[in-house]
Amino acid sequence: MRSTRAITSLLLLACAGPLAAQPPQLRLKSGRLPPDLLRSGTAGPSLARAVTARRAEPARVHLLIQFTEPTTDELDTLGMRDVRVLQYMPDHAVVASAPVDVDLTGLDVQFMGLLEASDKLSAQLDLSGDAADVTAVMEVHLDIAASVARRIAAESGLTVIEQPDLPPTSLLVRGAAQALRTAASWDEVAYIYPAADVLLRGEPVLPCLGGVSTIGELNGAANLASSFGDGWDGPGLGPATLAYWIGALPSWLDQAAARAELLRALDAWAAVVQVRFQESSVQKLRRQIEIFGATGSHGDGFSFDGRGGVLAHTFYPPPNTETNAGDLHLDLDEPWRIGADVDLFSVALHELGHALGLGHNDDADSVMYPYYRRVSGLRPADIAEIRKLYAAAGVNTPSTPMTPATPDAPPAPPANPSTDKVAPSLKITYPATPTSSTNAASITVRGSATDNTGVVGLTWSTSSASGSGTPPFGSFSAGPIPLAPGLNLIAIQARDAAGNTSWRSISVTRR
Repeated sequence: MRSTRAITSLLLLACAGPLAAQPPQLRLKSGRLPPDLLRSGTAGPSLARAVTARRAEPARVHLLIQFTEPTTDELDTLGMRDVRVLQYMPDHAVVASAPVDVDLTGLDVQFMGLLEASDKLSAQLDLSGDAADVTAVMEVHLDIAASVARRIAAESGLTVIEQPDLPPTSLLVRGAAQALRTAASWDEVAYIYPAADVLLRGEPVLPCLGGVSTIGELNGAANLASSFGDGWDGPGLGPATLAYWIGALPSWLDQAAARAELLRALDAWAAVVQVRFQESSVQKLRRQIEIFGATGSHGDGFSFDGRGGVLAHTFYPPPNTETNAGDLHLDLDEPWRIGADVDLFSVALHELGHALGLGHNDDADSVMYPYYRRVSGLRPADIAEIRKLYAAAGVNTPSTPMTPATPDAPPAPPANPSTDKVAPSLKITYPATPTSSTNAASITVRGSATDNTGVVGLTWSTSSASGSGTPPFGSFSAGPIPLAPGLNLIAIQARDAAGNTSWRSISVTRR
Protein backbone atom coordinates (compact mmCIF):
# COMPACT_ATOMS: atom_id res chain seq x y z
CA MET A 1 0.00 0.00 0.00
CA ARG A 2 1.27 3.50 -0.81
CA SER A 3 0.03 7.01 -0.52
CA THR A 4 -0.16 9.20 -3.60
CA ARG A 5 2.98 11.23 -4.25
CA ALA A 6 4.46 13.28 -7.06
CA ILE A 7 6.19 11.14 -9.66
CA THR A 8 9.49 12.62 -10.80
CA SER A 9 11.58 9.52 -11.43
CA LEU A 10 12.16 7.88 -14.77
CA LEU A 11 10.64 4.79 -16.30
CA LEU A 12 13.05 2.01 -17.25
CA LEU A 13 11.43 -0.87 -19.14
CA ALA A 14 12.58 -4.04 -20.86
CA CYS A 15 12.48 -4.13 -24.65
CA ALA A 16 9.17 -5.36 -26.01
CA GLY A 17 10.12 -5.41 -29.67
CA PRO A 18 10.28 -2.91 -32.53
CA LEU A 19 7.67 -0.25 -33.08
CA ALA A 20 5.97 -2.19 -35.85
CA ALA A 21 5.56 -5.32 -33.68
CA GLN A 22 2.24 -6.22 -32.10
CA PRO A 23 2.40 -4.82 -28.55
CA PRO A 24 1.75 -7.20 -25.64
CA GLN A 25 -1.78 -7.23 -24.35
CA LEU A 26 -2.40 -4.64 -21.68
CA ARG A 27 -3.68 -6.37 -18.56
CA LEU A 28 -6.91 -4.43 -18.07
CA LYS A 29 -9.59 -6.11 -15.99
CA SER A 30 -11.97 -5.58 -18.90
CA GLY A 31 -9.87 -8.06 -20.90
CA ARG A 32 -9.93 -5.85 -23.98
CA LEU A 33 -7.47 -3.55 -25.71
CA PRO A 34 -8.71 -0.02 -26.42
CA PRO A 35 -8.31 1.19 -30.01
CA ASP A 36 -4.72 2.12 -30.87
CA LEU A 37 -4.77 5.83 -31.65
CA LEU A 38 -1.28 5.70 -33.14
CA ARG A 39 -2.28 3.23 -35.82
CA SER A 40 -5.63 4.88 -36.47
CA GLY A 41 -3.85 8.10 -37.43
CA THR A 42 -5.14 10.16 -34.50
CA ALA A 43 -1.87 10.77 -32.68
CA GLY A 44 -0.62 14.31 -32.39
CA PRO A 45 -2.81 17.40 -32.85
CA SER A 46 -5.69 15.36 -34.29
CA LEU A 47 -6.12 13.55 -30.95
CA ALA A 48 -8.45 16.32 -29.80
CA ARG A 49 -10.93 15.37 -32.53
CA ALA A 50 -10.77 11.69 -31.48
CA VAL A 51 -11.61 12.35 -27.83
CA THR A 52 -15.33 12.07 -27.27
CA ALA A 53 -15.27 11.50 -23.49
CA ARG A 54 -16.62 14.19 -21.20
CA ARG A 55 -13.78 16.15 -19.67
CA ALA A 56 -13.70 18.49 -16.70
CA GLU A 57 -10.46 19.89 -18.09
CA PRO A 58 -11.04 20.15 -21.86
CA ALA A 59 -7.38 20.80 -22.71
CA ARG A 60 -6.11 17.50 -21.24
CA VAL A 61 -6.84 13.81 -21.60
CA HIS A 62 -5.78 10.61 -19.78
CA LEU A 63 -3.98 8.07 -21.94
CA LEU A 64 -2.42 4.63 -21.83
CA ILE A 65 1.03 4.93 -23.40
CA GLN A 66 2.93 1.72 -24.05
CA PHE A 67 6.67 1.80 -24.72
CA THR A 68 9.17 -0.45 -26.40
CA GLU A 69 12.25 0.54 -24.41
CA PRO A 70 12.08 4.14 -23.23
CA THR A 71 15.32 5.96 -22.58
CA THR A 72 16.03 8.76 -20.14
CA ASP A 73 16.00 11.23 -23.03
CA GLU A 74 12.60 9.96 -24.23
CA LEU A 75 11.01 10.34 -20.81
CA ASP A 76 12.58 13.73 -20.32
CA THR A 77 10.98 14.61 -23.65
CA LEU A 78 7.59 13.44 -22.31
CA GLY A 79 7.98 15.80 -19.36
CA MET A 80 8.95 18.67 -21.62
CA ARG A 81 5.82 17.97 -23.65
CA ASP A 82 3.74 18.33 -20.46
CA VAL A 83 2.91 14.61 -20.19
CA ARG A 84 2.42 13.70 -16.51
CA VAL A 85 3.15 10.03 -15.79
CA LEU A 86 0.78 8.80 -13.05
CA GLN A 87 0.87 4.99 -12.70
CA TYR A 88 2.49 1.89 -14.15
CA MET A 89 0.20 -0.33 -16.24
CA PRO A 90 1.29 -3.83 -17.24
CA ASP A 91 2.72 -4.55 -19.67
CA HIS A 92 5.31 -1.81 -20.35
CA ALA A 93 2.80 1.03 -20.23
CA VAL A 94 1.89 4.00 -18.09
CA VAL A 95 -1.27 5.89 -17.26
CA ALA A 96 -0.55 9.52 -18.07
CA SER A 97 -2.24 12.89 -18.33
CA ALA A 98 -1.39 14.70 -21.56
CA PRO A 99 -2.47 17.75 -23.54
CA VAL A 100 -5.00 16.90 -26.24
CA ASP A 101 -2.49 18.19 -28.79
CA VAL A 102 0.28 15.93 -27.46
CA ASP A 103 2.90 14.99 -30.04
CA LEU A 104 4.74 11.68 -29.57
CA THR A 105 6.90 12.10 -32.64
CA GLY A 106 10.41 10.75 -32.10
CA LEU A 107 9.49 8.59 -29.10
CA ASP A 108 9.72 4.79 -29.25
CA VAL A 109 6.06 4.17 -28.39
CA GLN A 110 4.17 1.00 -29.32
CA PHE A 111 0.63 1.96 -28.39
CA MET A 112 -1.50 4.89 -27.27
CA GLY A 113 -5.10 4.48 -26.25
CA LEU A 114 -7.95 5.95 -24.25
CA LEU A 115 -9.71 4.12 -21.47
CA GLU A 116 -13.31 3.76 -22.55
CA ALA A 117 -16.34 3.53 -20.26
CA SER A 118 -16.51 -0.26 -20.66
CA ASP A 119 -12.91 -0.51 -19.37
CA LYS A 120 -13.80 1.42 -16.24
CA LEU A 121 -16.89 -0.47 -15.01
CA SER A 122 -16.16 -3.55 -12.93
CA ALA A 123 -17.75 -6.77 -14.11
CA GLN A 124 -18.71 -7.32 -10.45
CA LEU A 125 -21.15 -4.38 -10.55
CA ASP A 126 -24.79 -5.36 -10.96
CA LEU A 127 -25.93 -3.04 -13.72
CA SER A 128 -28.52 -5.41 -15.13
CA GLY A 129 -32.11 -4.34 -15.56
CA ASP A 130 -31.15 -0.70 -15.15
CA ALA A 131 -30.74 -1.19 -11.39
CA ALA A 132 -31.92 1.87 -9.50
CA ASP A 133 -29.82 1.68 -6.34
CA VAL A 134 -26.22 0.61 -6.84
CA THR A 135 -23.44 1.49 -4.39
CA ALA A 136 -19.89 1.69 -5.68
CA VAL A 137 -16.47 3.23 -5.23
CA MET A 138 -15.67 5.75 -7.96
CA GLU A 139 -11.93 6.24 -8.42
CA VAL A 140 -10.51 9.19 -10.35
CA HIS A 141 -6.99 9.52 -11.73
CA LEU A 142 -4.22 10.54 -9.34
CA ASP A 143 -3.93 14.10 -10.68
CA ILE A 144 -7.64 14.89 -10.21
CA ALA A 145 -8.74 17.03 -7.26
CA ALA A 146 -11.40 15.78 -4.86
CA SER A 147 -13.61 18.73 -5.80
CA VAL A 148 -13.57 17.63 -9.46
CA ALA A 149 -14.50 14.07 -8.44
CA ARG A 150 -17.51 15.42 -6.51
CA ARG A 151 -18.55 17.55 -9.47
CA ILE A 152 -18.44 14.51 -11.78
CA ALA A 153 -20.53 12.47 -9.33
CA ALA A 154 -23.13 15.22 -9.05
CA GLU A 155 -23.38 15.86 -12.79
CA SER A 156 -23.72 12.11 -13.40
CA GLY A 157 -26.66 11.84 -11.00
CA LEU A 158 -24.82 10.05 -8.19
CA THR A 159 -25.16 10.68 -4.46
CA VAL A 160 -21.94 10.84 -2.47
CA ILE A 161 -21.91 8.84 0.79
CA GLU A 162 -19.37 10.37 3.15
CA GLN A 163 -16.58 7.96 4.10
CA PRO A 164 -13.60 9.93 5.43
CA ASP A 165 -11.18 6.99 5.38
CA LEU A 166 -11.25 6.64 1.60
CA PRO A 167 -8.18 7.99 -0.22
CA PRO A 168 -8.64 11.46 -1.76
CA THR A 169 -9.03 10.03 -5.27
CA SER A 170 -12.00 7.81 -4.29
CA LEU A 171 -15.64 8.52 -3.50
CA LEU A 172 -18.33 6.22 -2.14
CA VAL A 173 -21.36 6.79 -4.37
CA ARG A 174 -24.92 5.53 -4.85
CA GLY A 175 -27.15 5.82 -7.85
CA ALA A 176 -28.84 4.16 -10.79
CA ALA A 177 -26.96 1.92 -13.19
CA GLN A 178 -27.20 4.57 -15.91
CA ALA A 179 -25.67 7.17 -13.58
CA LEU A 180 -22.64 4.91 -13.07
CA ARG A 181 -22.32 4.43 -16.83
CA THR A 182 -22.41 8.21 -17.24
CA ALA A 183 -19.70 8.68 -14.60
CA ALA A 184 -17.51 6.09 -16.35
CA SER A 185 -17.73 8.10 -19.56
CA TRP A 186 -15.84 11.00 -17.95
CA ASP A 187 -12.17 11.10 -18.87
CA GLU A 188 -11.10 11.89 -15.29
CA VAL A 189 -12.73 8.71 -13.90
CA ALA A 190 -10.29 5.79 -13.73
CA TYR A 191 -12.40 2.88 -12.39
CA ILE A 192 -15.70 2.06 -10.64
CA TYR A 193 -16.09 -1.08 -8.52
CA PRO A 194 -18.52 -2.51 -5.91
CA ALA A 195 -18.55 -1.06 -2.40
CA ALA A 196 -17.97 -3.50 0.45
CA ASP A 197 -20.43 -3.52 3.33
CA VAL A 198 -17.75 -2.24 5.71
CA LEU A 199 -17.57 0.97 3.64
CA LEU A 200 -21.35 1.40 3.65
CA ARG A 201 -21.52 0.96 7.42
CA GLY A 202 -19.11 3.85 7.81
CA GLU A 203 -16.62 1.80 9.80
CA PRO A 204 -12.96 2.86 9.86
CA VAL A 205 -11.13 1.31 6.92
CA LEU A 206 -7.51 1.02 5.85
CA PRO A 207 -7.03 1.37 2.10
CA CYS A 208 -4.29 -0.26 0.06
CA LEU A 209 -3.28 1.83 -2.93
CA GLY A 210 -1.58 -1.11 -4.64
CA GLY A 211 1.90 -2.49 -4.92
CA VAL A 212 4.83 -0.41 -6.06
CA SER A 213 7.04 -0.67 -9.09
CA THR A 214 10.77 -0.16 -9.49
CA ILE A 215 9.83 0.57 -13.10
CA GLY A 216 9.82 4.33 -12.78
CA GLU A 217 9.20 4.10 -9.02
CA LEU A 218 5.47 4.26 -9.73
CA ASN A 219 2.39 3.00 -7.98
CA GLY A 220 0.87 0.20 -9.99
CA ALA A 221 -2.64 0.72 -11.33
CA ALA A 222 -3.84 -2.06 -9.01
CA ASN A 223 -7.56 -1.40 -9.46
CA LEU A 224 -7.36 -1.28 -13.28
CA ALA A 225 -5.01 -4.22 -13.83
CA SER A 226 -5.80 -7.89 -13.34
CA SER A 227 -2.16 -8.80 -12.72
CA PHE A 228 1.35 -7.37 -12.95
CA GLY A 229 3.50 -9.44 -15.27
CA ASP A 230 3.25 -13.18 -15.87
CA GLY A 231 4.23 -14.17 -12.34
CA TRP A 232 7.48 -15.73 -11.18
CA ASP A 233 6.92 -18.79 -13.39
CA GLY A 234 6.86 -16.77 -16.62
CA PRO A 235 4.17 -17.04 -19.34
CA GLY A 236 1.60 -19.79 -18.97
CA LEU A 237 0.62 -21.79 -15.90
CA GLY A 238 3.64 -23.33 -14.23
CA PRO A 239 5.33 -23.80 -10.86
CA ALA A 240 7.73 -21.40 -9.15
CA THR A 241 10.25 -21.72 -6.35
CA LEU A 242 11.03 -18.60 -4.34
CA ALA A 243 13.26 -17.93 -1.39
CA TYR A 244 12.09 -15.86 1.54
CA TRP A 245 14.01 -13.94 4.18
CA ILE A 246 12.44 -12.47 7.30
CA GLY A 247 14.13 -9.53 9.02
CA ALA A 248 13.11 -7.11 11.76
CA LEU A 249 9.52 -7.44 13.01
CA PRO A 250 7.55 -5.25 15.46
CA SER A 251 9.52 -5.46 18.71
CA TRP A 252 6.42 -5.46 20.93
CA LEU A 253 5.10 -8.68 19.37
CA ASP A 254 6.21 -12.14 20.42
CA GLN A 255 8.83 -12.76 17.73
CA ALA A 256 8.11 -16.47 17.28
CA ALA A 257 4.38 -15.79 17.02
CA ALA A 258 4.89 -12.92 14.54
CA ARG A 259 7.13 -15.08 12.39
CA ALA A 260 4.54 -17.87 12.51
CA GLU A 261 1.88 -15.47 11.22
CA LEU A 262 4.05 -14.58 8.21
CA LEU A 263 4.74 -18.23 7.47
CA ARG A 264 1.01 -18.92 7.73
CA ALA A 265 0.39 -16.26 5.08
CA LEU A 266 3.05 -17.77 2.77
CA ASP A 267 1.58 -21.24 3.30
CA ALA A 268 -1.92 -20.02 2.40
CA TRP A 269 -0.82 -19.07 -1.12
CA ALA A 270 1.39 -22.17 -1.49
CA ALA A 271 -1.58 -24.36 -0.60
CA VAL A 272 -3.58 -23.32 -3.68
CA VAL A 273 -0.93 -22.95 -6.39
CA GLN A 274 2.41 -24.54 -7.19
CA VAL A 275 4.55 -21.86 -5.56
CA ARG A 276 7.17 -23.21 -3.19
CA PHE A 277 8.81 -21.02 -0.55
CA GLN A 278 12.25 -21.84 0.85
CA GLU A 279 13.86 -19.96 3.72
CA SER A 280 17.09 -18.10 3.00
CA SER A 281 19.71 -16.87 5.43
CA VAL A 282 21.02 -14.04 3.24
CA GLN A 283 19.56 -10.89 1.73
CA LYS A 284 19.58 -9.40 -1.76
CA LEU A 285 19.08 -12.58 -3.73
CA ARG A 286 17.08 -12.72 -6.91
CA ARG A 287 13.75 -14.59 -6.79
CA GLN A 288 13.55 -13.86 -3.08
CA ILE A 289 10.79 -12.23 -1.03
CA GLU A 290 12.27 -10.17 1.78
CA ILE A 291 9.89 -9.33 4.61
CA PHE A 292 10.93 -6.80 7.22
CA GLY A 293 9.77 -3.78 9.18
CA ALA A 294 11.19 -0.28 8.90
CA THR A 295 10.37 3.35 9.61
CA GLY A 296 10.68 6.46 7.46
CA SER A 297 13.26 6.25 4.71
CA HIS A 298 14.61 2.71 4.48
CA GLY A 299 16.62 2.57 1.28
CA ASP A 300 14.08 1.63 -1.39
CA GLY A 301 12.95 5.09 -2.50
CA PHE A 302 9.50 4.74 -0.86
CA SER A 303 9.63 6.28 2.62
CA PHE A 304 7.02 5.37 5.19
CA ASP A 305 4.87 8.20 6.53
CA GLY A 306 4.39 7.43 10.23
CA ARG A 307 1.36 6.15 12.07
CA GLY A 308 -2.00 6.35 10.42
CA GLY A 309 -0.95 6.37 6.79
CA VAL A 310 0.67 3.65 4.74
CA LEU A 311 0.71 0.28 6.53
CA ALA A 312 3.00 -1.58 4.15
CA HIS A 313 4.20 -1.70 0.57
CA THR A 314 5.20 -4.53 -1.71
CA PHE A 315 7.14 -4.66 -4.96
CA TYR A 316 5.52 -6.58 -7.80
CA PRO A 317 7.39 -9.50 -9.47
CA PRO A 318 9.46 -9.02 -12.65
CA PRO A 319 9.46 -6.99 -14.83
CA ASN A 320 10.18 -5.14 -11.58
CA THR A 321 13.93 -5.09 -11.18
CA GLU A 322 15.77 -7.35 -8.79
CA THR A 323 16.58 -7.53 -6.02
CA ASN A 324 13.53 -5.51 -4.91
CA ALA A 325 10.98 -7.60 -6.83
CA GLY A 326 8.61 -9.36 -4.42
CA ASP A 327 9.86 -7.61 -1.28
CA LEU A 328 7.32 -6.70 1.44
CA HIS A 329 8.04 -3.89 3.90
CA LEU A 330 6.00 -3.12 7.03
CA ASP A 331 5.78 0.33 8.62
CA LEU A 332 6.94 -0.15 12.23
CA ASP A 333 5.21 3.08 13.26
CA GLU A 334 1.87 1.28 12.89
CA PRO A 335 0.26 -0.58 15.85
CA TRP A 336 0.79 -4.15 14.59
CA ARG A 337 -1.02 -6.90 16.48
CA ILE A 338 -1.81 -10.59 16.12
CA GLY A 339 -5.49 -11.50 15.81
CA ALA A 340 -6.65 -7.88 16.12
CA ASP A 341 -6.24 -4.72 14.07
CA VAL A 342 -3.74 -3.91 12.71
CA ASP A 343 -3.54 -7.67 12.09
CA LEU A 344 -0.15 -8.86 10.84
CA PHE A 345 -1.46 -11.99 9.11
CA SER A 346 -4.28 -10.22 7.26
CA VAL A 347 -2.06 -7.46 5.86
CA ALA A 348 0.73 -9.89 4.97
CA LEU A 349 -1.71 -12.19 3.17
CA HIS A 350 -2.93 -9.28 1.02
CA GLU A 351 0.54 -7.91 0.34
CA LEU A 352 1.89 -11.35 -0.63
CA GLY A 353 -0.80 -11.43 -3.31
CA HIS A 354 0.88 -8.35 -4.80
CA ALA A 355 4.31 -10.00 -4.37
CA LEU A 356 3.06 -12.91 -6.50
CA GLY A 357 1.70 -10.58 -9.19
CA LEU A 358 -1.95 -9.89 -8.36
CA GLY A 359 -3.66 -6.53 -8.65
CA HIS A 360 -6.73 -5.78 -6.58
CA ASN A 361 -9.88 -7.88 -6.76
CA ASP A 362 -13.30 -6.26 -7.21
CA ASP A 363 -15.04 -8.99 -5.19
CA ALA A 364 -15.93 -7.27 -1.92
CA ASP A 365 -15.30 -10.52 0.00
CA SER A 366 -11.83 -11.00 -1.47
CA VAL A 367 -8.59 -10.73 0.50
CA MET A 368 -7.27 -8.71 -2.46
CA TYR A 369 -10.11 -6.15 -2.28
CA PRO A 370 -8.54 -2.65 -2.13
CA TYR A 371 -9.26 -2.29 1.60
CA TYR A 372 -7.65 -4.39 4.32
CA ARG A 373 -9.86 -6.40 6.62
CA ARG A 374 -9.17 -9.03 9.24
CA VAL A 375 -9.35 -12.42 7.51
CA SER A 376 -8.63 -16.06 8.31
CA GLY A 377 -7.60 -17.18 4.82
CA LEU A 378 -8.01 -16.80 1.07
CA ARG A 379 -11.43 -16.48 -0.52
CA PRO A 380 -12.63 -18.25 -3.70
CA ALA A 381 -12.11 -15.07 -5.74
CA ASP A 382 -8.46 -14.88 -4.65
CA ILE A 383 -7.85 -18.52 -5.51
CA ALA A 384 -9.44 -18.11 -8.93
CA GLU A 385 -7.20 -15.12 -9.76
CA ILE A 386 -3.91 -16.60 -8.56
CA ARG A 387 -4.61 -19.71 -10.62
CA LYS A 388 -4.60 -17.52 -13.71
CA LEU A 389 -0.88 -16.93 -13.05
CA TYR A 390 0.35 -20.27 -11.62
CA ALA A 391 -0.53 -23.95 -11.93
CA ALA A 392 -3.07 -25.07 -9.35
CA ALA A 393 -1.68 -27.11 -6.49
CA GLY A 394 -1.89 -30.83 -7.20
CA VAL A 395 -2.87 -30.60 -10.88
CA ASN A 396 0.09 -32.77 -11.94
CA THR A 397 -0.61 -35.49 -9.42
CA PRO A 398 -1.20 -38.85 -11.22
CA SER A 399 -4.81 -39.96 -11.09
CA THR A 400 -3.71 -43.51 -10.20
CA PRO A 401 -0.66 -43.44 -7.92
CA MET A 402 1.99 -46.03 -8.69
CA THR A 403 2.81 -48.47 -5.90
CA PRO A 404 6.52 -49.26 -5.57
CA ALA A 405 7.51 -52.91 -5.66
CA THR A 406 9.38 -52.51 -2.40
CA PRO A 407 7.90 -49.89 -0.08
CA ASP A 408 10.29 -47.40 1.41
CA ALA A 409 11.24 -47.99 5.01
CA PRO A 410 9.41 -45.66 7.42
CA PRO A 411 11.49 -42.85 8.87
CA ALA A 412 13.18 -43.45 12.18
CA PRO A 413 10.97 -42.44 15.13
CA PRO A 414 12.02 -39.33 17.03
CA ALA A 415 14.18 -39.90 20.07
CA ASN A 416 11.80 -37.89 22.23
CA PRO A 417 9.11 -36.20 20.10
CA SER A 418 7.44 -34.51 23.04
CA THR A 419 10.54 -32.51 24.03
CA ASP A 420 12.92 -32.30 21.04
CA LYS A 421 12.50 -28.86 19.49
CA VAL A 422 16.12 -28.33 18.53
CA ALA A 423 16.66 -27.82 14.80
CA PRO A 424 19.80 -29.22 13.17
CA SER A 425 22.86 -27.05 12.84
CA LEU A 426 23.55 -26.69 9.13
CA LYS A 427 26.72 -25.16 7.70
CA ILE A 428 27.89 -24.84 4.09
CA THR A 429 31.65 -24.91 3.64
CA TYR A 430 31.76 -25.00 -0.17
CA PRO A 431 31.14 -22.66 -1.88
CA ALA A 432 32.84 -20.55 0.75
CA THR A 433 30.53 -17.54 0.25
CA PRO A 434 26.73 -17.22 -0.10
CA THR A 435 27.15 -15.87 -3.64
CA SER A 436 29.61 -17.26 -6.19
CA SER A 437 30.08 -17.82 -9.91
CA THR A 438 31.42 -20.63 -12.07
CA ASN A 439 31.83 -21.75 -15.67
CA ALA A 440 30.81 -25.31 -14.79
CA ALA A 441 27.47 -26.87 -15.69
CA SER A 442 27.04 -28.29 -12.18
CA ILE A 443 28.26 -27.83 -8.64
CA THR A 444 28.64 -30.03 -5.56
CA VAL A 445 27.77 -28.32 -2.30
CA ARG A 446 29.61 -29.51 0.81
CA GLY A 447 29.13 -28.82 4.47
CA SER A 448 28.12 -30.27 7.82
CA ALA A 449 24.79 -31.04 9.48
CA THR A 450 24.67 -31.95 13.16
CA ASP A 451 21.86 -32.38 15.68
CA ASN A 452 21.29 -33.53 19.26
CA THR A 453 19.28 -36.55 18.05
CA GLY A 454 20.99 -37.06 14.71
CA VAL A 455 20.32 -35.84 11.17
CA VAL A 456 18.29 -38.38 9.17
CA GLY A 457 17.87 -36.56 5.86
CA LEU A 458 19.37 -33.85 3.71
CA THR A 459 17.91 -32.53 0.46
CA TRP A 460 18.77 -29.88 -2.10
CA SER A 461 16.58 -28.07 -4.60
CA THR A 462 16.68 -25.44 -7.32
CA SER A 463 13.89 -23.99 -9.44
CA SER A 464 14.22 -26.92 -11.87
CA ALA A 465 15.71 -29.89 -9.99
CA SER A 466 16.00 -31.53 -6.58
CA GLY A 467 17.85 -34.38 -4.94
CA SER A 468 19.30 -35.82 -1.75
CA GLY A 469 22.62 -35.31 -0.09
CA THR A 470 25.03 -38.17 0.49
CA PRO A 471 25.42 -39.45 4.09
CA PRO A 472 27.01 -39.33 6.55
CA PHE A 473 25.41 -35.95 7.14
CA GLY A 474 27.89 -34.87 9.78
CA SER A 475 29.99 -34.02 6.74
CA PHE A 476 27.73 -34.05 3.71
CA SER A 477 28.08 -33.78 -0.06
CA ALA A 478 25.09 -32.62 -2.15
CA GLY A 479 25.26 -32.94 -5.90
CA PRO A 480 26.33 -32.66 -8.56
CA ILE A 481 23.60 -30.02 -8.79
CA PRO A 482 22.85 -28.91 -12.39
CA LEU A 483 23.23 -25.19 -13.04
CA ALA A 484 21.20 -23.26 -15.58
CA PRO A 485 22.88 -20.33 -17.36
CA GLY A 486 22.60 -17.20 -15.22
CA LEU A 487 21.62 -17.03 -11.55
CA ASN A 488 20.77 -20.24 -9.66
CA LEU A 489 19.26 -20.28 -6.15
CA ILE A 490 20.15 -23.52 -4.33
CA ALA A 491 18.39 -24.42 -1.10
CA ILE A 492 19.73 -27.06 1.30
CA GLN A 493 17.51 -28.58 4.01
CA ALA A 494 18.54 -30.82 6.91
CA ARG A 495 15.98 -32.83 8.91
CA ASP A 496 16.42 -34.54 12.26
CA ALA A 497 14.61 -37.59 13.64
CA ALA A 498 12.00 -35.41 15.38
CA GLY A 499 11.06 -33.62 12.15
CA ASN A 500 12.84 -30.35 12.94
CA THR A 501 14.42 -28.73 9.89
CA SER A 502 17.00 -26.10 9.03
CA TRP A 503 17.51 -24.27 5.72
CA ARG A 504 20.44 -22.59 4.07
CA SER A 505 20.56 -21.12 0.58
CA ILE A 506 23.29 -19.96 -1.76
CA SER A 507 23.23 -18.32 -5.16
CA VAL A 508 25.54 -19.50 -7.92
CA THR A 509 25.84 -17.68 -11.25
CA ARG A 510 26.78 -19.86 -14.19
CA ARG A 511 28.72 -17.65 -16.60
